[in-house]
Amino acid sequence: MAPAAPKTFASNWARRADSGVSSKVPSRPYPALAISTSAGTSRSAAKTAPSSVTSRIRACARRGCRASKAAASASVRTVPTTVCPAPRETVTRPLRQLLDGYTAAPAFVLNPAKDVMAVNPLAEALFAPFATAGNLARMTFLDPAARRFFRRWDRFAESIVAGLRHAGGLDPDYPRLHEVVGSLRAESEEFAALWASPTVYGKTQDPTELEHPDVGPLALVSQSFDVRGAAGQLLVVYQPEPGSRSAEALALLGSLHAHPGKRA
Repeated sequence: MAPAAPKTFASNWARRADSGVSSKVPSRPYPALAISTSAGTSRSAAKTAPSSVTSRIRACARRGCRASKAAASASVRTVPTTVCPAPRETVTRPLRQLLDGYTAAPAFVLNPAKDVMAVNPLAEALFAPFATAGNLARMTFLDPAARRFFRRWDRFAESIVAGLRHAGGLDPDYPRLHEVVGSLRAESEEFAALWASPTVYGKTQDPTELEHPDVGPLALVSQSFDVRGAAGQLLVVYQPEPGSRSAEALALLGSLHAHPGKRA
C-alpha cells in the first residue's frame, strides 16, 4: 500500500476574526508547560513525538512561521529543535498608531503571558481603577478592583486561564509565560484551581460586561486579532454597539480622562 501523503496545515489555520466562533485547541492540559524540543529526544519520547510535532506545526502555521512547511515534510519521529520564533517584546510604531486610531473603543496589545504591552487613551482610562495595568492575568486574580470591574468575574477569570493554556500550547518554552503562571499559582488559590482544569481555547470574539466607577456598566464585545509580523502579540479591541448606552459611556469616559477636572 502506498504511504499516505503528508498533511499540510497552513491553509487550514487562516484567521477568521469576524466569525464569532472561538478557535478550539485539543483539550489536553499543559500543567507544566514543558515539551522537550531538544535534538537528543529519547526513544521513549520519540513514541509520543507525532502529536507533539503536529501541534507545534499547527501552531506555527497559525503564527506564520517559515519553518512550518519544512517541519510538516519531516519525519514525524523527528522533533524539530526550533519551530517558532520567540514572541516579540516590543510594539512597533505603526501598531501604536493603529491603536490610537481606535478613538471610540478601548484597544490594547497583549503578549502570550497577558502582559499589557501598549494601550490607546481610552483603554488607559478604562483600566484606571486598577492599581497597576501591567498584566491582565495578575490584574484579574490579584487586584481587588477586578471583582467589581468584571461584572462576570468568574467567566472572565476562566477565559484568562484558558488563554494562558492556549499560549502554552503554542509556545511551551516561553520564559515569561512560565514566570506569570508560576507566580499566580503561588499567589492565588483560585488561579491554581482553574489552572488544574483542562479548558483550552483561543477567543476571537467574546461579550465583555464591565463596571467602571466613573461611567457605570459597559456592555462590550472583545475582539482579538493576531498581529502579523510580531510573533505572539494580540491586538484586543473592546467594541461597543454603535449608538448604544455603552458607546455613550465610553465617549464620556474618554472626555473625563482627557479633562480630569470634569470628574464629579
